[in-house]
Amino acid sequence: MDGSRISDLLDEQLYPLQRQFFQRQFKLFDKDNSNTIPLANLYEALCMCGLNPNQGKANEYVEHIKSSWQGPNDQPVTVSMPQFLDCVVTELDALYTGDDLKNAFKALDTDAKGQLGSVELRYVLTNFGDKLSVEEMNTFLEQAEASDGLVTYDTCVEKFQAAFLKDM
Repeated sequence: MDGSRISDLLDEQLYPLQRQFFQRQFKLFDKDNSNTIPLANLYEALCMCGLNPNQGKANEYVEHIKSSWQGPNDQPVTVSMPQFLDCVVTELDALYTGDDLKNAFKALDTDAKGQLGSVELRYVLTNFGDKLSVEEMNTFLEQAEASDGLVTYDTCVEKFQAAFLKDM
């Protein structure tokens, strides 16, 4: 599959916030700003995204990328951003379920109303773990369709799950 086709498919599968997060992790390994990372860093980059492919799956990614390598034979094989995101989407497809996402929201929903305040979400997501920027947080709230300052997490989960689980 050519790079533009992969990129088009990934645009359909990842929300802008997700894409920004994964691109940020990718850039940590792109030491020469070539928009590629060494193949040897693929597994570690996926782990930095919170993913943990098993050895068999990691080997499949490596073999696929090696087989599509079009660079000079005397240079190390590298992974492009679209190839990396393709691996990410494959891992997410196996990783996320609606129950996982609902449980994450429920942990914050102390009064069990099925809704979370956007102020509370903004505080948690910008202060703990892999902190979101103001721009990322605003994008998240737009995508979550926060109305009246509340995010209904069942609706939010359904929307985000659809993005994670779309078929290529």
